[in-house]
Amino acid sequence: MSARAWAANGLLALAAGALTLGAGELALRATVRRPRVPMHVVCDCPYLYGLNPRRPGISAEGLRDRLFAIPKPAGTYRVLVLGDSIAYGVGVEPSETFAKVLERRLDQRGRRVEVINGGVLGYTAYNELEYYLARGRDFQPDAVVVAFCMNDVVDPELHWSGTRREVPDVPPDAIPDPVYHATHVARLLGPRLPLLGRRSEVLRRLALLRDPRRDPSWRTRLYASVGGRTWPTYITGEDDLGIQVLTDGDSPQWRWLRAMYGRLRSAVEADHARLVVLIVPLAYQLEDGYPFRPQDEFQRYCRRQRLTCVDLLGAFRAHRGEGLFPPAQGDWADIWHPTAAG
Repeated sequence: MSARAWAANGLLALAAGALTLGAGELALRATVRRPRVPMHVVCDCPYLYGLNPRRPGISAEGLRDRLFAIPKPAGTYRVLVLGDSIAYGVGVEPSETFAKVLERRLDQRGRRVEVINGGVLGYTAYNELEYYLARGRDFQPDAVVVAFCMNDVVDPELHWSGTRREVPDVPPDAIPDPVYHATHVARLLGPRLPLLGRRSEVLRRLALLRDPRRDPSWRTRLYASVGGRTWPTYITGEDDLGIQVLTDGDSPQWRWLRAMYGRLRSAVEADHARLVVLIVPLAYQLEDGYPFRPQDEFQRYCRRQRLTCVDLLGAFRAHRGEGLFPPAQGDWADIWHPTAAG
């Protein structure tokens, strides 16, 4: 067979392989159930994605809230709430999110107050910073409240993978721990392709076959033994990153978080507003004797920076008998949001 024939056959084989993979990709994507109008839209914007204004309940400004006048009306005190699903208010009606409960309570004191719910599912400190710089400051808030959840320091690519929040290229500044990302997260998600990133369903399914989370031993990484008792330490369902990283002020996650909040505070104060950090505990932290307390490191950080921080652990423990964090969604948020607003 001539060299030309070999080359032609090789090209045919490559084309056939590409068509087969393409057909497989399309077939697998067809099996993935997605909402007709997705909750999120990836954008060519520094904050990477936001809520979809075409989604019922989402305003034209991309908020789970009503429209707000820009510029701010004279005599109005305005608060902007930033955060993830906790701030967004999964499980409650828009009017019962803690932003709206807070708005009603403050407005009753004889002053015109508006509290804007800027929560977006899956947001981290990086998204919140970039959203404020690009859009949030346009609302001219007098105060910015950031609802920090412990899973805000997990690797975002792992957190967003397989969802409509997935972006082809996650900026380096959005990754709390680059070493952990390279050695751990990439192994879980599989290879990255040009243009597609890790959004290929074929490669995603192949990566699942070697996913260490399928191994029964994976569960042992999610707990730690202290004082003769086994305690949960995982801070997100898709990873084994432990809450211990937030008890160490020198961890990569804390260094990243300080950098994000430092930049956010500078921007907020440059706009003559005040930054407040709301520290939200994990459900298992409500147990008496739980040994890991990132809240202590937060308090040290807040004292050093003279930053206003509100630790919700005590208030949540006082309400734990009321089903604040039950295993199922249920009505947990009906208690959570008034408690946080209080």
